[in-house]
Amino acid sequence: MRVRAVLVVLALVAVVTTPVTGGVTPDTAELAPSTQADAGQPSGATNTTIAIHPRPNGDARFRVSTGFVLNDTNDSSAFRALGRRFEEGSTGFSVGTFRRAANESSIVTGRSMNVTNVTRNATIVGENASGPDTGRLVLGFTWTGFARTSGDRLIVGDAFNTTRGTWLPGLAANQSLIVESPPRYVVTRSPVGFTNGTLVWNGPESFQPGSPRAVFTSRESANQTPESGGPLASLPALAVGVGIVALTVVGVYAFARHNGGDASTADAPSPDESTAGEPTAPPPTETETELLSDEERVEHLLERNDGRMKQAAIVTETGWSNAKVSQLLSAMAEEGRVEKLRIGRENLISLPDDGEG
Repeated sequence: MRVRAVLVVLALVAVVTTPVTGGVTPDTAELAPSTQADAGQPSGATNTTIAIHPRPNGDARFRVSTGFVLNDTNDSSAFRALGRRFEEGSTGFSVGTFRRAANESSIVTGRSMNVTNVTRNATIVGENASGPDTGRLVLGFTWTGFARTSGDRLIVGDAFNTTRGTWLPGLAANQSLIVESPPRYVVTRSPVGFTNGTLVWNGPESFQPGSPRAVFTSRESANQTPESGGPLASLPALAVGVGIVALTVVGVYAFARHNGGDASTADAPSPDESTAGEPTAPPPTETETELLSDEERVEHLLERNDGRMKQAAIVTETGWSNAKVSQLLSAMAEEGRVEKLRIGRENLISLPDDGEG
C-alpha cells in the first residue's frame, strides 16, 4: 500500500462527514480512491463504516472506521507508520467535524450535546487465515444527547439535522452506516430491514434531513400487548403472519388440553401452593438467546466456553460477518467488556478477569 493512497482515501472520507449547506449528496465519483491514488496501490478496495451504538440514556457511541487490504509486508509496514500518525491525531478523521455537527444539532433539537471520550486505534486483523490481513483505523467517541428519549422509547434521527440541512447527506460506494439496538431494546420503527437488532445502510445512498430514522422500544414494553399503531404495526407483514400462526397453534394446543383429558392444567396449584423444593428454571433456550443484544450474545457464548473463544469461532457460532464481529469486539474491548489477545493470525477473546478466585 502506498501511504499517499491511504491519505487520499482518508481525505475523501472526510467529505462525507463535513457539514453542508444543504441536503445534497456529494458526488460519489469524488469519493472513489481509485481516481487519485497511486497506480501501484493494492487491488483490495477500502471500505468505510460509521457505526452508531445508542444507549438507553440517549447518548451514543460512534465508531468511524476505514479498512484496507494489506497484501504484503510493504503494505503492512506502510499501514503501521500511518497508524502511528493516526493514533497521534496528526492525520485521518477529524473529530472536530463531529463536534461542529453536534453543536448545530443541539441548536435544532434543543438538547444539550457534546462529543467526549475520543479514542483513536489502528489495528491489523487477520480476518481470513487464508487471505491477506486487514488494516483498520477507528475513531471512537461518545455523542451525548444524540437520541431523543420518550418514555420507554429511544428515537434516532433528529440529531442528523443542523441549521443548514443534514451533516450526513449520503453514503458513497463502499461506505456503510450501522445503527445497533441499545441493550435490552428492540427495533419498532425502521425504514430498512434489520437483523439481530442491527440496521444497515449501504452506499450509494442519499439521506434527507431528519433521516435515517429509527425507533427502539424497551424489550419489556415491546413484549406487552400492543395498542393500535403500536410496535406490532411496524413489523413486516410476514412477521405478523408468523406471529398469528404461532398464536393459533398455541390456542389449539391449549383448547385440546382443556377438553381432551389432561386436567392437570386446570387443577395446577397456584405459585403459593407450589413445593418450595422445585428445581430452578433451565438455562436460556436458543430462542431466548436470540432476544439478547449482540454484546450479550457474545458474553453468553464466552460464558458457555469457559470465558474464552477464538474470534473465528464467534463468527461461526453467530453466523455474523467477519467485519461485524471485528467491530463489535473492538467496541466491547474499548468498554472493558472483553479482552483481546493476538496469537499469531488469530484473536483470542476472553471475558475480563474480575479479580475473584
